[in-house]
Amino acid sequence: ALLSPAVYASWLGPMPFTNFTLLLNPLAGLLIAVISALAFVAWLYGLSYFDEYYDKGIGAIGFFMNLFIASMNLVILADNAFWFLVFFELMSLTSYVLVIIDQTEKSLRGGFLYLIMAHIGFLMIAISFFVMASAAGSLEFEAFRTTTLAPGVATVAFALAFFGFGAKAGMVPFHSWLPQAHPAAPPFSRRSHSSSASSFQMPSQYSTKQ
Repeated sequence: ALLSPAVYASWLGPMPFTNFTLLLNPLAGLLIAVISALAFVAWLYGLSYFDEYYDKGIGAIGFFMNLFIASMNLVILADNAFWFLVFFELMSLTSYVLVIIDQTEKSLRGGFLYLIMAHIGFLMIAISFFVMASAAGSLEFEAFRTTTLAPGVATVAFALAFFGFGAKAGMVPFHSWLPQAHPAAPPFSRRSHSSSASSFQMPSQYSTKQ
């Protein structure tokens, strides 16, 4: 996937905007390889914590960890704004569960703040997509890439996406959740959270002509 041409696949959904479209290009392949490698290292690191977390539902932790990793990879592969937002929300919710797994006051407070910031970011990203979709006539990223936006519209869409992804990634000045939520997560979970670099891949995935 790193050196091969882009691979495109699409399945019709029940509604026109729900077509399930995936795009695997070299950049997506690189990010998936990085996420998968870090996730594997996180699981190896987490083996030493299994006894400590056994009574807290190790099976549930494993389920949400795997779902979190899968959602990150699907965010990268999604070539449709609707499904991107679905997987992006899944990524946020599963990481929230992992943050609060200890059920301490610190983890619950950090998880709540993270959830607030993640959904502020989600809302800005969604509005950015709707702005581009109104010009492109479709929620497909392929339509975004081939649409020429008016300079003002392009600026608004870029600003919304930039700050939306920045809020999710903990970029200054939206980083207030990071020092509280990240240390509150179990140590093995933090390693997987650190691999959520998919937020920075999207400009190349849905960029439009300006």
